[in-house]
Amino acid sequence: MLNPFPILLSFGLLAPFILRVVVGFYFLRTGWSHMSINRHTGEEIAISENKMGSYSPYIFFGIAGLEAICGIALIIGFLTQIASLIMAVLCVLAIVFKNKAPGIFRKKISFYFLLCAICVSLLFSGAGIFAFDLAL
Repeated sequence: MLNPFPILLSFGLLAPFILRVVVGFYFLRTGWSHMSINRHTGEEIAISENKMGSYSPYIFFGIAGLEAICGIALIIGFLTQIASLIMAVLCVLAIVFKNKAPGIFRKKISFYFLLCAICVSLLFSGAGIFAFDLAL
């Protein structure tokens, strides 16, 4: 089938760039907000302690830090495939935990499926333009 706008195909490297930056800012924002003490009420930790045990505050803040670090890596385009793989695994874990304990996460399960699909897309397509990653 013919493409209606064939000239736009030359800008194919912009698509991973846009996805990478948007998802990176989302993960940076959520990771930072989970780590900030002023916003954090402890409700998420209290719910997760019932499901995961006494180590859940450390796990909770560790995952929040990992989200923030991977968000920064995605924004600047450094180790994009590794960061997107880590975030795809965390999205799958969020889907699993959302099914087991619906009160832990605020977003709907379809949102985590979308984030996982974007991360897997970045895993296969690479960083796109304006990144530090180089295809070998």
